[in-house]
Amino acid sequence: MSKFVVATVMAVALFGWAALAYGEDASREKCTCDAKPGLVQDNGAWIDNATACWSSVDAQRDWCQMTVQAIEGDARHETIINELIQAKDDPANLIAVLRTQAERSTTADDKQGDITKAREDLPAVMKRFDKLTAVCVGEFLKHTKDNGDFDPIEDGAFACHIGKETGWLRMSYKVGEVEFVFMIAPHA
Repeated sequence: MSKFVVATVMAVALFGWAALAYGEDASREKCTCDAKPGLVQDNGAWIDNATACWSSVDAQRDWCQMTVQAIEGDARHETIINELIQAKDDPANLIAVLRTQAERSTTADDKQGDITKAREDLPAVMKRFDKLTAVCVGEFLKHTKDNGDFDPIEDGAFACHIGKETGWLRMSYKVGEVEFVFMIAPHA
């Protein structure tokens, strides 16, 4: 009987630990890139002092690239937030702002054929999800004021997550096997 009790306690302890491991990982909300997401981030990188960035993830090659748009303490973060505030009520204008950011932040070269092709197709995918993008950005801007709950949006090639712990926005567009992800810290 005592062996059964010990085995049960160990199973509950191990299950409880595993369940916690699936909980929200605040570091994943920030400027991170993980080509093979799992319980442990060990196939990518994160940028500790970034407050806004874009990443390109090529799942076929287990490869990702990040471009920092703003770092802690610079004025660029505030500029990006203001651009989002001004464009949030007009989906076409918001997509134009994000497209400009993506064009400056996602590189393409001959060695990255899949990324180059996906980058060319990104504007069409963004346009297809313009209304969801506006909802996502609106919720992010609202969330930074009141820290309300937000249910993630996932619709085909579009996903929007707002971190419960950190308030970071993580919005992604998938083009084929390549995912373009915009990440930004909440307004201070």
